[in-house]
Amino acid sequence: MFADYDINSFIHEDLIENEEILWSGQPNDSIFCRNDWAMIPLSLFWSVFIFAWEIIAIISGIYSAMLIPFIMAIFGIPFVIMSLYILIGRFFYKSYLKKNIYYYVTNKRAIVAINKEYKKFECEYLDSLNVINKQIDIAGSGNIIFGNSPLMIAIFLNTGLDMFAKGQGYNTLPMAFCDLDDADVVIKLINEVRRGNYENTDK
Repeated sequence: MFADYDINSFIHEDLIENEEILWSGQPNDSIFCRNDWAMIPLSLFWSVFIFAWEIIAIISGIYSAMLIPFIMAIFGIPFVIMSLYILIGRFFYKSYLKKNIYYYVTNKRAIVAINKEYKKFECEYLDSLNVINKQIDIAGSGNIIFGNSPLMIAIFLNTGLDMFAKGQGYNTLPMAFCDLDDADVVIKLINEVRRGNYENTDK
């Protein structure tokens, strides 16, 4: 966990009437997730293609003394930057995001809140969810996903490439709690709340 203060105070003003926080937490500090293992080969293929494009364009321009290859090289610069982000930059972004993302389960909602200074807020009402998916390993850690998405969208989840999912003809990825060390405990709590069986023993 990254939090060094009471993370529950972060969303107190956003709670609705008669709502109480039952669980709160943050993702663990792991850099790689299961979807990254699919993304790494794809990102390597893309990057090799782009870097080869740039090298060929530059060499062609040098040896031919023509302007067109250099224009092609300039045209490829944004794709080189994109390749560097896909290969390396996204892991720095994920590391930053994990330090600034907070997960909550209340007696009414599942909530994701991001960034203490400029808060981004996302929630799902537990009693109106049709599907909750889980990706939990034998140790009990993993992801809780509040909804469904096609495979070509779901593969972007928790990779630092989430923005690419928005260009696939769908609105966005479903809300998710990613990289929880106690995901099995949290999903059991969520299911108890949805069934109406949870009782707050702290009262």
